[in-house]
Amino acid sequence: MGFYKIGYQLAFEHGLPLATALTGAGKRVFLDMKLHDIGSTVARGVENIARMGVSFLTVHAFPQTMRAAVEAKNRVAAAASRRHRAHLYDDADLAEAGYTVDVDHLVAERAAQARDIGIDGIVCSARRRRRCD
Repeated sequence: MGFYKIGYQLAFEHGLPLATALTGAGKRVFLDMKLHDIGSTVARGVENIARMGVSFLTVHAFPQTMRAAVEAKNRVAAAASRRHRAHLYDDADLAEAGYTVDVDHLVAERAAQARDIGIDGIVCSARRRRRCD
């Protein structure tokens, strides 16, 4: 098996001890937590997760969140990844949330920001993949 993926639903039940057990057994863990908070909180979370030996972690594509994750990752030398949730929304959802751009534009903008900030990877839908290049 390449990776064990633990999402936040499992993490809140038994996932964090499971992640620690898996990494302790030499397995690679993808912790799909989609972190999004103020920078200092994200940084502390990333540092703690990195100490668990997790290979990949998802954070939201909000610039402050991505910067905090990369800086924390660099301090602890773990891999950080990012997940941009806009591909789950449509243009009407974004407008309701106050965005003035469409989904394609937002995906392209966040992907560019992620690259500029130094995020290790981007997760997006196949439909939006070209916007993330």
